[in-house]
Amino acid sequence: MIALQVPGNFKEPAHVLLRDLAESPRFGGLLDDRLGPWPSSHDPVEYLEALGRAGLVPSAWETTYVQLLQGPDAVLGWMKGTALRPVLTALDPEQAEAFVEEHGSALRRTYPKRPGGTVLTYRRVFAIGRKGS
Repeated sequence: MIALQVPGNFKEPAHVLLRDLAESPRFGGLLDDRLGPWPSSHDPVEYLEALGRAGLVPSAWETTYVQLLQGPDAVLGWMKGTALRPVLTALDPEQAEAFVEEHGSALRRTYPKRPGGTVLTYRRVFAIGRKGS
């Protein structure tokens, strides 16, 4: 049996904004290839078909999680623990601060704070393949 879970949120605004800024004239030369291939995962159907071609009985699905984040710059804080990590390690402190400031500004416009917090949706893709009996 094989089971996997991969992020499927690369088309979400937070990631699109990150990619666009990383490839901008201001940062592109500093961040070449730091974010890797994009997107770096596939839709459930592609995993289903790949597992089937491998002779396994496949199952695949996706789930969209909805998080209610708290605090100022909540989505930026979330991104700092995930997708921003390779960017921030590639830049010197001054460049990293400028990147975070610009990305944070775009995120605040895109993900407005609501009375209960800031809503962030993210998608995960799951697939399982097992040997037939």
